[in-house]
Amino acid sequence: MDGVWENLNSDCLVNVFRRLDLESKLLDIPFVCRQWNQALLNPLCWQELVFPVDVSQSRLADASKNGESYHIPGLIKFVVRQSQGCDTRLELPNDIREEDLVYILDVCPNLKTLALPNKLLGDYGDSIPEPIVKWKSLELLRIGKCSYLVEIIDKISVHCKQFNGLFVGQADIDNSIVLAVPVMEQCRVLRLSEFCFKDIVNV
Repeated sequence: MDGVWENLNSDCLVNVFRRLDLESKLLDIPFVCRQWNQALLNPLCWQELVFPVDVSQSRLADASKNGESYHIPGLIKFVVRQSQGCDTRLELPNDIREEDLVYILDVCPNLKTLALPNKLLGDYGDSIPEPIVKWKSLELLRIGKCSYLVEIIDKISVHCKQFNGLFVGQADIDNSIVLAVPVMEQCRVLRLSEFCFKDIVNV
C-alpha cells in the first residue's frame, strides 16, 4: 500500500479535502506528503471556511503554544486568501479585529452563507452594511446583536436577490425593523432569538 495515498488523483484529493474541517486542513493534511499539500492549494478546498467561535479553545491555539506560526489575525486572513475569492460559506470567530473583518468581507464577493458571532457584531456592526453590495449570491446571514440591522436589511433587499434566510440573535425589535423586514420579499426564513420589542406602535 506504500505510495497509494500519495498517488491519488488530484481532483479526488480536492473533493475530499474540501469537506474537512479547518483544523485538519491547516494542521494535518499539509504534513502528510508533498502531493497532498499541493492539492490543498486548490481554492476549491477552501470554499467553506468555518472557524471555531473561540479560536483560543481550539487546536489552532494549541499549535500556537507548541511553536507553530499561527497568529490568529494573520491566520484568518491567510485562510481567506487561500480561497482566492471562491469561498461560498464563511463563519467567523470572535477572535477578530475590525480591520481584519473589513478586509475579509471585502474580498469575499461569492458568499452564499455568512455567520458572524454575537461578540463581533456588538463591536463592529457598522462594518457590515457596505460590503453587502458585492454579495450578489448571498442566501443566508446569521448575525448577533447589531445596531445596524435596518441598514443591513435595506442593503440585502437591493443587492441580494437570491437571499432567503436571516437569523438574528439578541435583537431589539422596534418600528424601523418591523417596517424594514417586509422589504426582503425573497426571504423565506426569519428567525429571531432572545429578542425584545421596544416601543412598537401600529404600523
